[in-house]
Amino acid sequence: MKKLTAAFLLRALLLFAAACGLGTVPPVDDPNKDDPVPDDPAIQTVYEEYSMSPDYEAIDTDGYVTYYFDPENGDDDNAGTEESAPKQTLAELNRLLNRVDEDTPTQFLLKGGATFTGTLSVQFAEATKEKPLLIGSYGEGRAIIDGDGEANGVIISVGNLRVSGLEVTNPEGLVGIYVYAIHAGALSDLVIRDCYVHDVNWNWTEERTPEQIAAADAVGSLDVNGVCPNDRFVYERGGIIFNTHQDLDIGPSWYENIWVEDNHVQHVSRSGMFFTSMWISSPETSWGVNKFVSFENGWYPSRNVVIRDNFVEYTGGDNIVLLGSVDSYIEGNTGYHSNFLGRTGYANAGIWPISVRNCVIQFNEAAYSHLENGAADGEGFDLDIGCKNVLFQYNYSHDNDGGGLLVCNAASEIYVLDENGNYTFENGQPVKRIVDGDWTDVTVRNNLFVNNGQTADNPAFMVASSSCKNMYVYNNIIVMRSDIQSQYLLTSGNFASTAELPSGFVFRNNIIYCPQQSYTRIMLENMRDYTFENNLFYNISSEVVQLAGDGAAVTDIDPQISVPAERDGYDKVTAYVPQNAAVFSGGTQLENMLKYDLAGNDAEGVFYYGAFCKKPEQA
Repeated sequence: MKKLTAAFLLRALLLFAAACGLGTVPPVDDPNKDDPVPDDPAIQTVYEEYSMSPDYEAIDTDGYVTYYFDPENGDDDNAGTEESAPKQTLAELNRLLNRVDEDTPTQFLLKGGATFTGTLSVQFAEATKEKPLLIGSYGEGRAIIDGDGEANGVIISVGNLRVSGLEVTNPEGLVGIYVYAIHAGALSDLVIRDCYVHDVNWNWTEERTPEQIAAADAVGSLDVNGVCPNDRFVYERGGIIFNTHQDLDIGPSWYENIWVEDNHVQHVSRSGMFFTSMWISSPETSWGVNKFVSFENGWYPSRNVVIRDNFVEYTGGDNIVLLGSVDSYIEGNTGYHSNFLGRTGYANAGIWPISVRNCVIQFNEAAYSHLENGAADGEGFDLDIGCKNVLFQYNYSHDNDGGGLLVCNAASEIYVLDENGNYTFENGQPVKRIVDGDWTDVTVRNNLFVNNGQTADNPAFMVASSSCKNMYVYNNIIVMRSDIQSQYLLTSGNFASTAELPSGFVFRNNIIYCPQQSYTRIMLENMRDYTFENNLFYNISSEVVQLAGDGAAVTDIDPQISVPAERDGYDKVTAYVPQNAAVFSGGTQLENMLKYDLAGNDAEGVFYYGAFCKKPEQA
């Protein structure tokens, strides 16, 4: 796993602040467990600048029954409760797993370094939140689960479970670790940590490794169908996947209190980590099968999902996607080489949420998203359809073909329901209507965007499209490529002809910098309402400043930012601290300025340009 040293330091500072009562995220009260979102459509949590992901409780295994498994030296006739006399097979493990009850706290330990063939299935076990079921490895290294062409390497359909320290591979199968809710209600209190998931739905036949292909910049020469057949290239295939049943007779399912952390996922297609449900259709998006698509009737997003400190690389499509969630965190993750297969007609990016409320995205690094073979998007980050009250801060986006950040919305087709929540019909067909996604109140602050955009038409900073409203872009640093002439800084458009144009965008205290004088472009004609105020532009075309209408722009201060040749790793963010002290004053005072800068320096009372408030020697 990558160690994100700088991120850890800053996060430690913020955690300390929160512990001292300086700011926390208040939980949203859930008055009705059968309907995870209250009736009030204005439900919101106001995130403070110290907002950090919550943690789960440590477990004392005293009183647990422990079973040991060794595929080489075990025997299923053994009791298995002593390391010296383990059981042997996954079949026996699955049998015991699905007989666990709440009265007997149990952990199952698999021999580290040994390979178990088939599917590890946890579908009917019963445990408690205080004494969850535990599955892990013993001895040296991780136990290996080889799905051997079965659909899933690991399948989980219960909560109150912690899985850690496993290696999962399944080249001919579909999914590495598949969490699939089969019962109505919440699947809650699940931890998946420190697992290595690789080569899933990924039949690599090239003589060169993916790493060698990427280094040679030859992704476009791949036989992508040979790596992953087109009919298997779907979102719900890949490394760690969350989904639910869609049986109307059973009733809606969702997730609560989920932690996916410290995992390494590589060489999977399509998705590295994908969190979805068939019950999350809301008034803003048609994704899912839920017919109750009004706030009055309820929708069923996941709640309190924490995706943190994972390393995801070389995914056929997206690295990390969170869909349909309330009060969640995407924090401290590293995502490299998304969209690696570059399949024509498919749109994929690095790290992104869709249809979320109250989501914090922070301390993440996204790099090397691809655009080969006619693929679309290719940005490091994406804030997609129906994002509301999202805080995007302390992130590092670099060397992405499609650009640094995509913000987009779209119109969705939803069913028109009667007062009882039943479909309405016309000429024997369910009636549908078009709605714009409710994408609003998004803050992007104290982030770093470097060397993004494959061509002049791929923006160094952002693509904005389709009825995104009220976005606040403060104190970011955008370092443009010096080897591309006439590159766009920002583009705007309308992906969905039925949607409105982006509006209510505010840009303040940002540094837009090119190491060399260049002709820069900006596309604002498709943005309906925007404000640029008090931004620092250097080596940027005067036409850009004029089109932005920034009457308080600063253009004569060279921030003196160096771009290192080696940009990988979150700890590299401090290499971009401006050396010109003039940028550490003169910024516009904002009510919601952060009290710590991107390097973790105390920034209270300092009104600065960009993401850093002082030089290293001043820190």
